[in-house]
Amino acid sequence: MKTIPKLFLLFLFHILFLSLLPLKTTTSPTTQAEALIKWKNSLSSSPPSLNSWSFTNLNNLCNWTAVVCENTTSTVSQIDLSNINVTGTLTHFDFTPFPNLTVFNLNNNTLNGPIPAAIGDMYKLTLLDMGNNFLEGEIPLDISRLTELQYLSLHSNNLNGTIPYQLSNLQKVWYFDLGSNYLESPDWSKFSSMPLLTYLDLYLNRLGSGFPDFISNCWNLTFLDLSMNSLTGQIPEWVFRNLGKLEYLNLTNNQFVGPLSSNISNLSNLKQLNLAANHFNATIPQDIGFIANLQHLDMQNNSFEGQIPSSIGQLKKLSYLNLQFNSLDSTIPSELGSCTKLTYLGLSSNSFSGELPETISSFSKLSEFSVLGNNLSGPFPDVWKNCSELSMVRLDGNQFVGQISPDWGKCESLIGLSMGRNKFSGQIPPEIGRLSRLQTLGLDSNNLTGTIPTEIGNIGKLYKLNLTNNHFTGSLPKCLSKLTLLRNLDLANNDLTGNIPMELSKLDDLLSLNLSHNRISGKIPFEFGNLKFLYLLDLSRNLLSGSIPPSLGQLQRLQILNVSQNSFSGEIPSSFSGILTLDTIDFSFNNLTGPIPDSTIFHLAPRNAFVGNSALCGDAEGLAPCNRRGKSNNKVLIYVLVPICGVSVLASIISVFLILHRNPKRENDDLKEKTSEYQCCKLQKETKPISKNLYKKRKHSTMKTIPKPSLSLLNLPLLYHASIQHDIGFDLLLRGEVAGAVGVSDNFGSWHAHEPPHRHDQTCAL
Repeated sequence: MKTIPKLFLLFLFHILFLSLLPLKTTTSPTTQAEALIKWKNSLSSSPPSLNSWSFTNLNNLCNWTAVVCENTTSTVSQIDLSNINVTGTLTHFDFTPFPNLTVFNLNNNTLNGPIPAAIGDMYKLTLLDMGNNFLEGEIPLDISRLTELQYLSLHSNNLNGTIPYQLSNLQKVWYFDLGSNYLESPDWSKFSSMPLLTYLDLYLNRLGSGFPDFISNCWNLTFLDLSMNSLTGQIPEWVFRNLGKLEYLNLTNNQFVGPLSSNISNLSNLKQLNLAANHFNATIPQDIGFIANLQHLDMQNNSFEGQIPSSIGQLKKLSYLNLQFNSLDSTIPSELGSCTKLTYLGLSSNSFSGELPETISSFSKLSEFSVLGNNLSGPFPDVWKNCSELSMVRLDGNQFVGQISPDWGKCESLIGLSMGRNKFSGQIPPEIGRLSRLQTLGLDSNNLTGTIPTEIGNIGKLYKLNLTNNHFTGSLPKCLSKLTLLRNLDLANNDLTGNIPMELSKLDDLLSLNLSHNRISGKIPFEFGNLKFLYLLDLSRNLLSGSIPPSLGQLQRLQILNVSQNSFSGEIPSSFSGILTLDTIDFSFNNLTGPIPDSTIFHLAPRNAFVGNSALCGDAEGLAPCNRRGKSNNKVLIYVLVPICGVSVLASIISVFLILHRNPKRENDDLKEKTSEYQCCKLQKETKPISKNLYKKRKHSTMKTIPKPSLSLLNLPLLYHASIQHDIGFDLLLRGEVAGAVGVSDNFGSWHAHEPPHRHDQTCAL
């Protein structure tokens, strides 16, 4: 009897033990296929490549796109949907039928929404890649249950919150990428060591604080990127002591401080070292030259000072060196010429002085060379004997002297050549025209002379040309119109003469045109209205004349317009009021007249925008209102006309009064006598017959009776004759008599010489 309970307890213990073990879940291909179809149908967009995912193809799961099956069970072992443009969420993805899945790759799609916690049910996963999507929310703790995981990538999403320290339980992970999210630092002390980790990328998050401590035990790391995280403090010494296998170290865009440890040489396997945009100071350690495998060294935008260590010449494999934006000084070491594999050399914005070493002639593979913003002097060395790879050269902002070598024409791969703000002299060599790939040419602020070579018109890809602040003479070459891609043309502050070529209006893509401070004459070409993209037009301080063409009002993107200190005349075109983008104008010191355009930019312009144009007027500071003179004239007219009108009205009243009080009989006799003086005439217009019922007693007349007019008077038409028009007595007589008979004075308005009342033509005899 006692053995039965013992057996029962043993059975229960066995059941409990089995329940704690991972169950090998079996699932059918049909169940998996139905789950995938259901998820596909929930997507916002699925690519044509997933057309095989359908119920009509239910029994052919292992041949579906992006699906790999196990040979023995025909169930899904891998799902690789990377780079096929899937759009939607994982909300309706059923993870339950896929317990044996080992690879789940969704990289580079447009998935959004949260990562479901149920993803932790796929406990056999070895690779989980959800990078390059739009997933959001926090990283679910359930991912830490994927203990077989070796590769975890969630980079380039919108994930936020704290990085779960439980992820360090994934002891088999060698690839760990959470970069480019909005993740924050956890308590790094809770992170377990991850000894198998070789690739760790946490760049572009919100980690803050100091260097993550758990990394000190990641001895096998070869790749470490903590850039753009606002990390502070100094680089801990254990980095140089424990991470000797590092090949790639990127700490760019943080807030690390202090000198760079001389133990940097312990990282002897480094191939790429990025320390840019921090607050490192002091000198660059001499021991950096012992990192023999170094190929890429970026230390720009710090506060390093002193000389470039001569040991840098020992870096025979170095192809990229960027030391820009520091406080380095002294001369550039000649040992640098030993780095013969350099393709990029950036030394700009420091305080280097002296001449460039001749040894840089060994840079036969150099593609980009920049020393702008230093104090380098002397002639520029004739170093480009083999410049077939050279694409960008920045020499501007130094003290280089001498002439521009014709050999620059041999560097046919050049796309940018900037030599401005130096002391180069002589003429532009015509060989420059051979640089068919050149896009930017800056020779500004030198002592260059002569004419602008017509060969520049052969540089068909040029989009920026800056020759300002030199001593160029002659006229503007028409060949510039061949530079159809040109966007910025600056020829200011030279001694150019002649007219502005109309051909420049063919530069359809031109954004800015500056011809100021020259001796250019003539008129602004009307065709300049075709430069639809122009935002800056500066023609100031020239000898231009004539009127400003109204066509410039078509420049609907113009922001800056300066035509000051010329000899323009006439009015400022009213079409300028339609340029809504204008924010800076200057019309000063011309001979402009009339009103300014009616727009806000003109009304609010400062006084100096119109000064020196005495005949300009309008509602703007410093200008007289345009209607002031008109008001003065109106006042004079009022003073003259009012008395005259007053006298005329008074005379008319007296005349009417006298006529109305004359003897009626005499008036009738006078009328007959007057009409008898005129011969019969054929009239073009005839008045309507006066109705008999109008001849009634006037209500206010002093006469008791009104003589009944004769029949001829009843049918009397208006006599349209010049002599009658001037016979005031007759006119007043006629109007007074008939009006008195009619008793309505309003009919006077229709009795005049130009529009006589009429009905039809007839001949009358008086």
